[in-house]
Amino acid sequence: MTSRGTSATDPVGQIISLAGPKGLIWKQLEAAGDWGVRFPANDGVVFTYILAGQCRFSAYGQSRALGSGDFVLLVRPPEWILSSRDDVIPIDYSARHPATARLRKGEGPQTRTVGGRFVFDESSADLLKELLPSLVLVRAGDEGAGRVRPILDLLGDEAKADRPGQSFVLERLMELLLVEVVRNPQALAPSSPQPALLRALADPHIARALRAMHADVARRWTVEALAARAGMSRSSFAARFASVVGLPPIDYLLDWRMALAKCHLRGDNGTLSQIAELVGYSSVSAFSAAFTKRVGCPPSIFAAQGVGGDGERLRGPGPTASSAVM
Repeated sequence: MTSRGTSATDPVGQIISLAGPKGLIWKQLEAAGDWGVRFPANDGVVFTYILAGQCRFSAYGQSRALGSGDFVLLVRPPEWILSSRDDVIPIDYSARHPATARLRKGEGPQTRTVGGRFVFDESSADLLKELLPSLVLVRAGDEGAGRVRPILDLLGDEAKADRPGQSFVLERLMELLLVEVVRNPQALAPSSPQPALLRALADPHIARALRAMHADVARRWTVEALAARAGMSRSSFAARFASVVGLPPIDYLLDWRMALAKCHLRGDNGTLSQIAELVGYSSVSAFSAAFTKRVGCPPSIFAAQGVGGDGERLRGPGPTASSAVM
């Protein structure tokens, strides 16, 4: 399956398109003096961008200085803090804060930030763990910073408006932002290991095999055939793939097939027989057995549940923009 015109040989584009955000929650903060805000742990993807001024960012037991033009993205973060100084006692963030929260705890220069949270479908959000490190930091002077700011400007403008096609535009802009983060070589924070898929795509031999699998997921791939695509012996390829990606090549293929199958099932895209054929199974029984083993329930039950990341039944893509919580 190739989503929305994404190249069939581009694993990054395919995964972001498949796991793409279904909604955006947008927030602005204006603060001055001695201030601090503690944000709760989150199972999704959150970000903050410094529009003006300076502040401290604390997470994972570390503190960093942020300035105008700096961008931070966190995947499934623990509690994290923005503050004027590390020794300030922060207040807990509340969903009751207005769309633009203003904190003035004395005199001093103003710091302005925008931030938000991406809402994902729970069943495909795990795909992002293969692409995104737990902490991404794009400094104002980094190569990719000049592309991040325009996307954030458009996101903010669209999130606060009420225009026809808003859901579609927000989805595409959020995907663009994630792609920019993934492909920015300077964005990886020093304490964050490089995600497995990015390590794999940086390896020319393993990358050829990955692109072949993504281009023809229904093919009956063998380790030998994939090794030939990689230009390696079977044993060397199998060992190298497992070492770089973190699991054997056929297991990776099966996981990707199940991710595609879940996408089709959620979207009610065809019968079980058609979906089985699309992801490489010659019969519904073989597909159902493989799906149940790897997902934990039969495909028919998964399709009937249709549960999204907010615990409610999904009824189509339906992305929304909100100013409720970050």
